[in-house]
Amino acid sequence: MMIKNILTTIILLFTINAFAQTTMTVHTPSGATDYLLSDIDSITYNNGGVTPITYLVGDAGPSGGVIIHDKGVYSNGWRYIEASIDDININSAEFGCPYVTNTQAGIGTGQENTNVILAYCSTPGIAAKVCDLYTKVYNGVSYSDWFLPSIDELTIAFSSGMYFAYGSEYWSSTRSTQNDTKAWTLHGSFGNTSEEYEYYSNNIKPMRRF
Repeated sequence: MMIKNILTTIILLFTINAFAQTTMTVHTPSGATDYLLSDIDSITYNNGGVTPITYLVGDAGPSGGVIIHDKGVYSNGWRYIEASIDDININSAEFGCPYVTNTQAGIGTGQENTNVILAYCSTPGIAAKVCDLYTKVYNGVSYSDWFLPSIDELTIAFSSGMYFAYGSEYWSSTRSTQNDTKAWTLHGSFGNTSEEYEYYSNNIKPMRRF
């Protein structure tokens, strides 16, 4: 009986300690590697080793969205961009906050653009804020790391065949470099882009990186 109680205590202590950790050490023939538990959705286990899950553009992503970009390697904490299949705040969100500067157009810049906008402006209901607060629960997992995509990220999402509402426009996080009160939008009908005044109300297509 005493041995059984000791074993039970050891198991409980191990379990409690495991849940308290933020990293997990995986031992392979080439050595030991620490992985963040927050990155666990990008890792699978195979024959005692670890193999990153690979996605193709067009595949379903971890949050139930669509993979729209693969940069080929993990760097700066991410490799893939996943676009939500949901539109949020349909035709009701303003870009808001004129005179925001230092946003980019390129693929992979939407998160940084969103950070720049939110650092400058905390107005409730603006497109960047809505994305930042958005949460998607999929297969029992809650995802809350969304951002307002750059104009190039929106464009490749459209090109990959994602659904965009016909006749609607979608805000990007890319401000105009010619007019301080405008930002770039993508038209859901044909995928063309244009600059619109920040007080217009448009759709939002949130994205995340992982």
